[in-house]
Amino acid sequence: MSYNSDNAATCQYVFANPQTSGLTNADTIVVPLPGGLERAPNVMISLVQCKLLSGTETSGIVVKMQESPSNYFSADNKGCALGVTDIDYRQVGDAFFHYGLDHDINPAYNIASNTRNLTLFLETSNGTAYSFQNMVSYTFIFKLEYPDQPPAGIVNQYAAEIHRGL
Repeated sequence: MSYNSDNAATCQYVFANPQTSGLTNADTIVVPLPGGLERAPNVMISLVQCKLLSGTETSGIVVKMQESPSNYFSADNKGCALGVTDIDYRQVGDAFFHYGLDHDINPAYNIASNTRNLTLFLETSNGTAYSFQNMVSYTFIFKLEYPDQPPAGIVNQYAAEIHRGL
């Protein structure tokens, strides 16, 4: 199976904000994922947009998920980094800091297609925990890419082999 982002029929997008994905504790939020193409064993997930509004300034914020994809490694063994943000607007008088992704492309990670929730947490760029309670607001958009599926039913060239028991 191959992943082809040119085929929009195999992609789903997930939007998360404080209304759709509330705090489970001070440090994590849970983002519900839709049921997908259950015949596909895996799905590629990537963070395509992220905006964080905070009352606290830091050098940058890393958005991480607790789920462990098969194509990710980090020596800290503390989740998977989905994206790195940096301050793109600051209003120091009111202590208002706007963080956004600091690059256009984020890696796509291979997770099981039956994954129903992502548990997100934040770290500063030096690896210390950063609480969601420091956030005034947050917004995420995730892209789920499923492998291309064959046309409806079994592909004709294999139908005869199934009938013959091959």
